[in-house]
Amino acid sequence: MVNLIVELALLAAVMSTGLMAGVYFAFSAFVMSALKTLPDSSGIASMNGINKVILKSAFMPLFFGSCLLALLLIFFVNESVVESKWVNMASAIYLLGMLVTT
Repeated sequence: MVNLIVELALLAAVMSTGLMAGVYFAFSAFVMSALKTLPDSSGIASMNGINKVILKSAFMPLFFGSCLLALLLIFFVNESVVESKWVNMASAIYLLGMLVTT
């Protein structure tokens, strides 16, 4: 039963981190490029609007949920999982990248 829970957590972590990667890619590739074309005052107003909307969107549960999954995997993936060291390293890198840089 524990292995099933760990496998489901791994699947959820893979899906949520993939979604976060897509969000960050789209934001950096498209949104920031579009904001650069605007005058400074319009760009600032647009970014403030984005910040207000994003706090009330599905982004926040996805952001914190993916971080929580990574943290849980660090503590609950044990030596019974062959790839445990890779899961732990990937989870730690993800947490550093998400929380420290954001």
